[in-house]
Amino acid sequence: MNRKYTLLLILLLLTIASVLYWRNFYTPFYPVAYKGGEYIVNNTEPLSNSFNHNITQVLEYYEEDYKICQGIVHVKNSLHKNDALMYNYTRKAQDSIWMVKHKLQYKQ
Repeated sequence: MNRKYTLLLILLLLTIASVLYWRNFYTPFYPVAYKGGEYIVNNTEPLSNSFNHNITQVLEYYEEDYKICQGIVHVKNSLHKNDALMYNYTRKAQDSIWMVKHKLQYKQ
């Protein structure tokens, strides 16, 4: 009986550790589009330096955690899973008017 509780406790701890690791793991940011009622991630083309610059400014404006690894912006999985928010950030990084209005430096 005691062995069952030990195994259950170990399983519970492993599950919690896996969830926390997944939420805090970073994944590359790819632009998200909205077409035909669904979100589409464009991960086929390399991102330009200007888009990377703009998206980092948007992420900083909204106080989102990100990292730059080998010139590619990475965001946490918990953020990356939210397609609507990723689409919103993509649109703002591409919108020069929004960037200037919020006193951010826009690169073309």
